[in-house]
Amino acid sequence: MPQNNNHRYENPLSNFATYFTSTSVVFTIGLILLTVGLFTQNSLGFWSQLLSTTGSALLASWVSVIYDRDSLVNRLENMFRIKAFSEQGFRRVHEQMDFGSIFRIAKNGDTVYWHDTYCSLRKGYLEDLKNALQEGVKIHILAIDPDCPNATYRSNEMDEGQAWVVGLRDFITVIRNLRNDPSYGHNLELRIYDGLTCVPFYILFDRRRDTPKLGYYSIFLNDHTADCTHFEIVDGKDFSRGRGLLTNFVEYFKKKWAVSRSV
Repeated sequence: MPQNNNHRYENPLSNFATYFTSTSVVFTIGLILLTVGLFTQNSLGFWSQLLSTTGSALLASWVSVIYDRDSLVNRLENMFRIKAFSEQGFRRVHEQMDFGSIFRIAKNGDTVYWHDTYCSLRKGYLEDLKNALQEGVKIHILAIDPDCPNATYRSNEMDEGQAWVVGLRDFITVIRNLRNDPSYGHNLELRIYDGLTCVPFYILFDRRRDTPKLGYYSIFLNDHTADCTHFEIVDGKDFSRGRGLLTNFVEYFKKKWAVSRSV
């Protein structure tokens, strides 16, 4: 019988409310005192008012405790969820992705693995890319073959007619011209693939330590991913076969790179 390797998130606070059973006692006493005070206000006078006031105070305290308990439970649950995501390598969300940032933080001895269909040139990352190349950073770019069926499928998803393919061809031309420029070309490689698009991702890899530093990725849906939210990750716990998500991205890139062609 195959082993089930699915890991279910166990909520450590599922029985948290048991710590607050004393609040039911407060509620009961408060309700009794308030009820007695209200029904005896014509006969007990001062004592009736005292009972009503005390009962009201206890009920108000009960409401406050219940509210604070729920808020505390929510805060703690969020804390555990954040910890679970952090252990998997998730660092932060970039609602507006700065595509030049990975080149600005890259250092001599690093490689940038860039996997996408293509990234719109209007995002203004080319100067950062050039600067990184001059600093000795190696950059490997995988773009989709504009003439392959999968490029057509992606273009149809975007519902932009030929505009998407034109943008793709412009991207390839610009990167190829940089590759052919003696000032940059020795550190820049460009290949195109015709297989599945997977997801767009950009990985900063430390060649000296043979380990990834960080990465960003998004998801192909109906819009340009250049305009979509990106997720920043570092290597974390087991995502697949004992390796973190970031390492799996690197392995996927290298395997795809090996069967892609230079242009």
